[in-house]
Amino acid sequence: MYAGPLRDEPLAIELHNTVYMSDGVAYDGLADPGWLDALVHRLPEGGAGSGPTRDELPALRDAVRAALHAALDARPHDARVLATINRACARAPRSAIAVWHRDADPTPAIDFHGMDRAGS
Repeated sequence: MYAGPLRDEPLAIELHNTVYMSDGVAYDGLADPGWLDALVHRLPEGGAGSGPTRDELPALRDAVRAALHAALDARPHDARVLATINRACARAPRSAIAVWHRDADPTPAIDFHGMDRAGS
């Protein structure tokens, strides 16, 4: 069983939180195979098989962390960061694709992959 923090947050936040401190010790939750097992019930239909592999999760986590911190700091994103996130999302039959609009608020706008604007 995974002993690290799980807070019923969106999956991107849960992935972000796999780097954490406890009692002054730094932990990498992705080193614990129980992390993904603890979240498998929350994954979209198709489960872990449609998403990134365990070996790809650290790079995806780095991209998620970079995108979230850029948004919080109101600074420009790195196009490679969104490309990494969107490659992982593209594996799902329906997934949101992050698009950063230069003149908008720092929160990425969402376009949908695999469906038209009406959601069908």
